[in-house]
Amino acid sequence: MAFIPIFVTLCSLFVLREAFKWLRMIAKARSIGLPLVFVPIDQTNFLWIFFASRHRFRLRRLLPSWLWHRISITIPGWELFEPSNPHQRNLAGRVDSRETSFTLVGPRSYEFWTADPQLSNEILRRIHDFEQPRELEFLLAKFGPNVLTANGDQWSRHRKIVAKVINERISKAVFEKSIYYSQTLLHDLLPTSPAKNSSIETTMLFDRLTEISFSILIGVGIGDKFPWYNEENQEPQPPYQMAYKDALLTYVNNAFGLAILPPRILNHWPSWAPGHAKMRKVGRSMTEFCMRNQSLIDQEQVRIAAGETGESSPPDFLTLLVQASQGGNGDKRTTLSQNEMISNLFAFTAGGYKTIAGALDFAVVLLARFPVWQDWLIEEIDTLIPDAEDAAENLEYTTIFPAAIRTLAFVLETERLYGSASRLFRVSSGPQTLQTSSGTTIRLPAKTRVHINVVALHHSSSWKDTNHESDPAHYKPITSIPDEARFRPSRWINTAGSPTLHFHPPRGTFVPWSQGPRICPGQKMAQVEITTLILCLLRRHRIEPMRVQGETLREVERRLDAELRDLQWAGIVSLEKGPGLGFSTSQRR
Repeated sequence: MAFIPIFVTLCSLFVLREAFKWLRMIAKARSIGLPLVFVPIDQTNFLWIFFASRHRFRLRRLLPSWLWHRISITIPGWELFEPSNPHQRNLAGRVDSRETSFTLVGPRSYEFWTADPQLSNEILRRIHDFEQPRELEFLLAKFGPNVLTANGDQWSRHRKIVAKVINERISKAVFEKSIYYSQTLLHDLLPTSPAKNSSIETTMLFDRLTEISFSILIGVGIGDKFPWYNEENQEPQPPYQMAYKDALLTYVNNAFGLAILPPRILNHWPSWAPGHAKMRKVGRSMTEFCMRNQSLIDQEQVRIAAGETGESSPPDFLTLLVQASQGGNGDKRTTLSQNEMISNLFAFTAGGYKTIAGALDFAVVLLARFPVWQDWLIEEIDTLIPDAEDAAENLEYTTIFPAAIRTLAFVLETERLYGSASRLFRVSSGPQTLQTSSGTTIRLPAKTRVHINVVALHHSSSWKDTNHESDPAHYKPITSIPDEARFRPSRWINTAGSPTLHFHPPRGTFVPWSQGPRICPGQKMAQVEITTLILCLLRRHRIEPMRVQGETLREVERRLDAELRDLQWAGIVSLEKGPGLGFSTSQRR
C-alpha cells in the first residue's frame, strides 16, 4: 500500500512541474504585449502537423464550428483558408492598432504571428537576430548545411559562394534551356499547320510543364556531364539502380515526407513492415543522389586541377559551385566541403522545382480564366517576336527577357496571389525589440517562434488601386472583389515617366521569395524560367479551358474560380488539380 502515496506524490510533482512551465510560458507570451489567442492543441507537435494538414477538410466537416474555429489556426497552411486579413477573426471585438499581430498560445509553446509590413521588413532584414529554424535542416540539409538552412558565419560563407554561382550566366542558361525543352516536350500539345488553324484538347499540360521545369533544373544544375536525359530508356550502370532523374524526382517528391528519415533507416526498412517497397525506394534515391554527385564533383575537381576551365561550354550550377569553392585555395572560411556542395545542389533543385512547377500550374489556369490578360500578353509577345516563323533558338536572352515587361508583371501577380510560401518562419536568437507600423514597441523573448503571414501581406490594403492607368482599355473589373484581392497584373507596370518600369511595393508587403539579405538566391532564375515558358506557350497559340458538354461561359469561369480556391499545403502552396482539368491549345498565327 506504500506504493500508492509514492505514486500520488510523483503524479502531483509532475502536474506541478508542468503547471509551473505553462505559467512561465504564459508570462513570456504576455510580456510581448500583444493579444493572446489560446488553442487547446500543441501547434508544434509533429504528429498533429502531419495528421491535421492531410485531413483539414475532413476535420472541418466533423468538428463543431466553435471547436474548428479554435483549432484551425494550429494547422499549417491555415492562412490560405481565412479571409484576406485572417487575423481579424482571432482578434474580433478587440480595439487594437496592432490587429495584424498576435501571439498564439498552445499547451506547450507560443508563437508570434504578424502581417505588419514594418515588422516583416525588420524581421527579414535582421538575419542574425531572427534565424532559420532548426526544423528546416531535417528537410533540406540531409547531406550538410546549405545556403537555405545555415545561420550566422556559416550562412555568410555559403551565401558568398552561391552568389558567385547564380548570376546572369545561369539566368541565360535557364532562358535557353526553357526554350529548348518547351520545343522538345510541348510540340505535340502546341500543334501547328500551314493553315494556322490547328488545335488540340489535352489534360496533359500540367504534367508536361512539370516535366519541363524539372528537366530545366537538372540541365542547369549538372549540365550534360553524362546522358541523364536518356537513362530512363536504359538499364542503370552499376553501382546505380536508378536513373539520375528518377532518383532525384523520388527524393524531391518525398522531401517533406519519408525523406525526413535518415537513409540508413529507409534502406534497411524490414521487408515484413508496411510500405517496405516505398521506403526502400526513397532511401535508395537519397543514397544514389549523393553517390552520383560525389562522382561529378570529383570529376570536376580533376578537370580544374588539369587546367581545363571550360569557359566556352554552357555553364551549370555544379561546375560553377566547384570553381567558386576552389577559388578559396583550401581556406575553410571561403570554400565548401563536398557534402555542402551536394546539399546546395539539392536545395537548388528541390526548392526550384516545387516552387516553379507550382507557379506554372497557377499561371496556366489564370491564362485560361482571364482571356483579357492573355490578350494583353499576346499583344506584347507579338511585338517582341513579330515573326512567328523565326526559329526559337535565335531568341536572345539579353533582348527578349528585359523587354517582356507585361509577362514578368503577370508572373509577379501570380506570385502575389498564389505564391508557394504562405508563411515565413524564423526563430529569435535572443531577446529582441521591434516597432510596429503604429509606432508601438514590442519585445520578443529569446527563442520565440516567429511567423510572417505572407498571404495577409499580399492581400493588404497597400495593394489597392495601384497603377490603374496601366489597365487595358477593355479590362472590366469584378466589382464584388476588392482590388487587392483581384488578379490584375497591370498593377505592376508604372506609368510613363516613372523612374522604374515595374512597381516596387513598399518594404515588407511583397515577400514571395523572402526579403533582405536572405532573399532567395534563385529569385531571378525563377522569374526568367516562368516568363520564358509563358512566352513559349503563347508565341503561336492561345490557351482556353476545355469545356464540359453544355457548359456556358459563366459556368466555366465559376469552375476555374473554384479550381483556384482549391489549394493544398504540404510545406509549400500548390494547386489541388481536379480530375479532368483540361485545356484547349489553338494555333493563332
